[in-house]
Formats: sequence, structure tokens, C-alpha cells
Amino acid sequence: MKAKRVKCLVPLSGLPFFLIFFALGCQQGPQNSKQDVRSAPPLESKMPVTLNQAQKGPAGETSTLPTRTQVAEAEYLKDQSRFSESLPTAPAEASSPHAFDVLRYDLKGSFDWDKLRLLATVDVSIKFAQNFEGALVLESKVLQVNAVRQKQGAAIPFVHDKLKNQLHIDLAAAGIRSSNNELTLSIDYEAGQSNSLRPVLARQGDPVSSSVVYTTAEPLGASRWMPCHNVPSDRALFSVQMKMNSNEALISNGDLVVDETDFDKRRTMSYQTKYPLPTYLMAFALGDFQVVSQKTGDFPVSIWARRGVQADYPMLLTELTKMMSTFEKLLTPYPFEKYAVVMLPDFPAGGIEHASISFQAESRTGQPALFGDLSLTAHELAHQWFGDYVSIESWDDLWIKEGMATLLANEAMRNDEDKTRSHILLGDLLAVNDGEAARDRGLSPGEKYTSGPYDRGAWILGQIRALVGEDNFWGTLKRVLRENAMGNVGSEEFLEYFRPLLGNAEFARVQSALDAKALPKIVVETGAESKQTLTLEDLSGALIVPFEFRFYKANNIHVNKPLALAQAVEFTDAALDSLLVMDTLDIHPPFRNFTRNQDLFAQHIEPWVLPQSSDLHPLFLSLPGVHQAQ
Repeated sequence: MKAKRVKCLVPLSGLPFFLIFFALGCQQGPQNSKQDVRSAPPLESKMPVTLNQAQKGPAGETSTLPTRTQVAEAEYLKDQSRFSESLPTAPAEASSPHAFDVLRYDLKGSFDWDKLRLLATVDVSIKFAQNFEGALVLESKVLQVNAVRQKQGAAIPFVHDKLKNQLHIDLAAAGIRSSNNELTLSIDYEAGQSNSLRPVLARQGDPVSSSVVYTTAEPLGASRWMPCHNVPSDRALFSVQMKMNSNEALISNGDLVVDETDFDKRRTMSYQTKYPLPTYLMAFALGDFQVVSQKTGDFPVSIWARRGVQADYPMLLTELTKMMSTFEKLLTPYPFEKYAVVMLPDFPAGGIEHASISFQAESRTGQPALFGDLSLTAHELAHQWFGDYVSIESWDDLWIKEGMATLLANEAMRNDEDKTRSHILLGDLLAVNDGEAARDRGLSPGEKYTSGPYDRGAWILGQIRALVGEDNFWGTLKRVLRENAMGNVGSEEFLEYFRPLLGNAEFARVQSALDAKALPKIVVETGAESKQTLTLEDLSGALIVPFEFRFYKANNIHVNKPLALAQAVEFTDAALDSLLVMDTLDIHPPFRNFTRNQDLFAQHIEPWVLPQSSDLHPLFLSLPGVHQAQ
């Protein structure tokens, strides 16, 4: 879990940055420890099923507030213990996960507030890469599957393998060969409460008594509330239709296409998208909401919150409009039909983006005068371009969307962080941790949410930005968005866009930095005659742009001394008539992240960042705030 330094846009105490996780709440309802086997003839073969090894949490984690990794791990362990005694019947031969593409999901249902269950039917329209036989396999962690049938057709045998969290649909046994390469299945199911389907009822001590239920999906939570093909590269159209009480409302991806109340005062609302989404971007929330909205250009921007929740809604809408304008100038016009921030209670993260809607903790959103609330809101809005409009090909590419959202959120704060308009790159807002790579292909999807994809990813992007220049950097990102709109991009493909702007050596350093875990280290060595020498250690190849030390004289003449491998920087006390500015463009996180012997650095180097004579005071006061604060 990453924490930002406390900052505030007005004289108020700040908050840590996003991804603060609350203690685990609702547990999933009881499930049958056996497989669900419905409408299926006896299978000829049996095979033992063993448990996969439990995922391990991040080493050295001591926080009492669970990270997204810990949430995923806890749910996984609960599921495994629940079903560990079963040895299910072998399903029919499974399909390759790349043998089909889901075209659309159409979910219809209601939420049972008494049983705390989603009762639903999802129509899954599938296109096969070739003539298909055997079992279609979808990911499914729902409570139970009641029936599978061809849409408006006969029942199809299936096995709901709860140990492997899979739904095997036996097309061959039903005589379905899919010779036309397309098929629509209707799946009736029930989903119980979990960290991905969270009902929040009236709670002791909560001044707001209204109830709300909402979903989360990233990275793999969608299969807890809907059987699906749960991989980020498979985009599909999505619609959701829910029945509810007349005082409740539904918010989801896409356009509102149905809103009607029947004779028994039950309300039906439905949303649908005109664009395909990966399952991790699909979501809905249902409850007694109050809505504040305004038009921004041709589309509405709105804030949804439980009725009675107090917040500075006018300022939040104003700040959202400013952020939208900033991102549109840097990138492309906003890509969706609306934008809604949905403030939710007991939220398991600071915020999670979904296409056209972001779900955010109501305790971390409603006061945009606080740096933490505003930065969180900017981060989730930035995902509408990187993460939603262009999504990632695999979870190993998480750093693209999280690194870009982190960089863009900092850019949205520029008016407050760069008041001298010096065009610094705001690297001082990043906090990188040793051992956490931007891309770590050895971690499971749930374990990848370290500081690596976020701040380390943004650091890599910032160094690329410094090398290629502002126009080339933002121009290339516009091209990435334009050429991959409503599609996916992987790490190698993304970096290739920058290759022509980088030399071979620089491009190789970028590739190395992507997987680097160890941080570079600045080593201070003291010598005779009051001389200090700085050298660089970079065993994993994490540094792309050298660290810079710039010495100013009172007449504004300066000397640059870059610190890179095989390129040391020397200091002598005789130079104390100079003013030291470290990292002039603010490309890198604070140097304290990199110093091996902090005491020596503080004793011999840091004093030079303060003016040692009155002649240097005007120069010092003209520097950006980040350099004055060093």
C-alpha cells in the first residue's frame, strides 16, 4: 500500500494518496461444498482435483489496513477452504481460452435485500475462432448456477466447478457444434455478497441510513457477480437491467435506455454501452442516491452519493471540469457519453475506475480542497483515457494505465504544484519503493498492486518525457489513443511508439527499467581535503535519465554535473559559495529515495541546497517550490 506525503490546497490537514483499504467486511454467504452439476448426463471419467497453492501476500507487509492484494488473497483462501473437501467429477474437455471471443454480456436481475443476493440472468453472446466442439469454459465465482440454455432454446448440460471457479458448458453433449461460429447462452445464477458485490445496509454510527449495493471488478472480481470470460484483452458490449424499489436508482456504464415504474411501484432501469469493454471495467451500483450534475460540453458530469451524505458538491464539479479540460488539451476529447463519480460507503479501495463511471470511497472524495481527495478524483478521471478508452492487453501491462493515471493526476495538480510555471515534471510527488518493479511478471494479478505500476510506472514515463520533449511525448500519447481506441495495448507495443524518438541506448535503458526491482543508489564517499565524491550503483538498470546536480553562482552562471554509471560527481567545501539545485527539471522522486548513506548525504551534500551568502538569496527565492523545499 502506497502513502503520499500529506498536502493540502487550503490550510487543512491532508490525507494519504489512494488505495487505502479498509478492514475486510462482508464474507460471502454459505455455499455448497459440492459441484453444481445440472442437466448433465453421467460423465465417463473422473479425475482428482487438487488445490492450487495459496497466493502469498507481499513480503514484509505489516499494515493493519488490507491492501487490494490482501483482499484478493483472503477471498481466495476462504474459497479454497470452503471447497477443499470436494473431488469433483471431471468436466468435458475444455476449450482453449483463445478459441472464442465474447461479443456482449446482457445482465438482467434484481438484488434480494433479505438474502443479500443478486438474482440474475446473463445472456453471453460468443463468437468462436473456428468450428467449436467440447466444453466452453467461463470463470465463475458466483454462489450458484441454476441453469444454462441456448437463448430461447433447450437446456445445456453444465458443471459449476467451485474449486477451480469455472463454469464448464458442455456444448457437445447438447449437440451444439457452432457451425455458424456464433452462439448466445442464457445463464441463470445467484451471486452472494463478497468484496466484489458489496451490499451496505444501515450501520450503527452512520448518520446516513440508506442502503446501497455495488460491484467491483478489477482485477478479477467480475466473476464473483457474473460468469464471464475474465481476461482484460477480451472486450465486449455490456448492458445491465435491474428491478428495484421506486426510491432507488441504478448507475452503470453506458447510456440510460430504460427508466420506468410499473403498477406495483417497482422501478426498472437499464444501461447499455455502444462500445466494448473488458470485464474489469464493467460495474453497477444501486441504491437511494442523490445526484448533482452539470453539462460539460456535450455530455453530463455528475456526482452520485447516498441520500444525506454531505460533501462540497459544487467545488467537486468545478474541479472535475478543470481536470477534464486539462486532460483533453493534453490528450484527446473525453471519449465517453457521460462521466459520473459515485461516492460509496465501506469501499474496499480509494477509487476504482470503470468506463464512464468511477467508484470512490465517500470518505475520500467529498472535500476537493484536500490534496488527497482531489488527487484521487484526478487519478480515476485520467483512467477514462488510459485504462478505459485504451485498456491493457494483460495484467503484466498494469503499469501502463496506472503509471499514466498517476502522471496525469499530478499534471492536474500543476496549478498548485508549479506556481512559478517552470515546467518541472513533478517527480517529487512520486514515492518509489525498493524491490517493487513497474512490471513484475512473477506476481499474480491481485499481487501486482504495489507502488511499482503506479509511482515507478509514472517515473519511467516521466524520464521518457524528459528525453523526448513535451511535444513529442504528448503527441505520441495521442497517437497511442487514436490507433488503439476501444482496444488494448501491451507493454512492448506501447514502448515501440517511443522508439523512433529515443536512441538505441536510451530505448534499451527504458526496457531494462520496466522490470527493474532494485532502486539505483547514490553513494557518498568522503576523502582528504574536504572532498566528497558521489557515485552511482544501479545493479538492476532502473535509471534511464542521469541524476543531475547543478551549481549556481550569484551571477546565475551554473555548472551541470550529471551522476550516471562510471560518471562520478565531486564536491569540495571550497565550493560553498555556490547554490546546489538537485534534479533541476524534477524528473525523479526525491533523492532521499536513492541515498545509500543518508547521514553522509545530509551532512556533506544537502547544506549546499540552502544559500550560504546573501548574494544567493534572490536566486534561491526564484527557484520552483520543490527546489526550495529540498
